[in-house]
Amino acid sequence: MSINNNHTRIILLLAAVTAALSCFGQRAQAQDDKGPAHLDSLLHRIYREDQAVRQYSLNMEGMDEDSLMAYIQRMTETDLRCQTAVFPILDSLGIPEGLSDTSYSALFLVVQHSDLEHQRKYYPLFETGAEKGLIEPSDVATMLDRILMHEGKPQVYGTQTFLQMKTIIVKAGEDGKPENGTGTAYTSESANYLWPVENADSLDIRRARVGLPSIGTYMEIFGEMGMTLLWDKEMTVDEASRIKTGNNPE
Repeated sequence: MSINNNHTRIILLLAAVTAALSCFGQRAQAQDDKGPAHLDSLLHRIYREDQAVRQYSLNMEGMDEDSLMAYIQRMTETDLRCQTAVFPILDSLGIPEGLSDTSYSALFLVVQHSDLEHQRKYYPLFETGAEKGLIEPSDVATMLDRILMHEGKPQVYGTQTFLQMKTIIVKAGEDGKPENGTGTAYTSESANYLWPVENADSLDIRRARVGLPSIGTYMEIFGEMGMTLLWDKEMTVDEASRIKTGNNPE
């Protein structure tokens, strides 16, 4: 395909996703030669939107049930808006060349945060993009791990974790009543688990090949964020699934 034809396709694509663009406060302009620049600008906005809603999740600990449900709803709506803009781009252009690193990250994140069907559909595009030097090999590895986890299979690179929330009764005060004086007091605690990994003993070798830090460093990063990441090398997928769904016998 010639550069001019590809340029025209980008302009037409931007016009076709006007509704998605307006969700991010940007109008599609197909009348001039700014198509590629507008595509890059759109993807930058999508990147910021995707990350902003997830940055809020760092404050989830201690969040009450209503606030948690409202956050989940907000994240779901954000992901759907981003997908509405990104999926037509991938369908029409694949992984376009000439974009910024942030734009490529935006394409990856939107698919990574979508459902298994779309992850499977677009994964080959990201593999090809990595071969061309457009997509980071670590992003492709992360997407593969997410697909395998959703399929109920061991992951390859150890990038995927899951969070289990538990509700526990707060101990009564000295007067024999719950601390908050309402008759029943509850709090939540969480634990992060690494999804089972195939050939765990050679995990760091595979991680290094795609530019990921060692699993030890990965676990330290969780610690720096005030979280604990648990990894049981002997844990099976069935055991992990039971823990993830809260059906693990204690």
